[in-house]
Amino acid sequence: MTEWNDDDLHRAFAEWREDDAKQTPTFDGTLGDARARVTSRALRRVAWPFAWRAAAAMMLVAGAGWFVRRSHAPNAATAVALSEWRSPTAFLLDASSDPLLTDTPTFLSNPREFGTLGIRVPNWSRR
Repeated sequence: MTEWNDDDLHRAFAEWREDDAKQTPTFDGTLGDARARVTSRALRRVAWPFAWRAAAAMMLVAGAGWFVRRSHAPNAATAVALSEWRSPTAFLLDASSDPLLTDTPTFLSNPREFGTLGIRVPNWSRR
């Protein structure tokens, strides 16, 4: 194993730092290169795909609007006069005049009638 003294280590590290300093680009040069790359790629990577996506989105919205408007347009065969139109829940309003709901059976009107069927009903009114 080789023993190193401090002076040799200082000298070796100084040589390595000098070699690295020669090969390392300056900060300003690196920053300038990065800015040049960003500005040249900005249109290719950001602007054009964004423009294509925006155009495709506008086409989809326009097509969907056209489709919805065309599908909801009334044609002469299905058009109904406003005076003849009935809402889907109009049958709920007719329930008040329905004889099945307004008439009560006479069988349940007097509880003592159960006695004729052989059912004994207590008379609570005598107590």
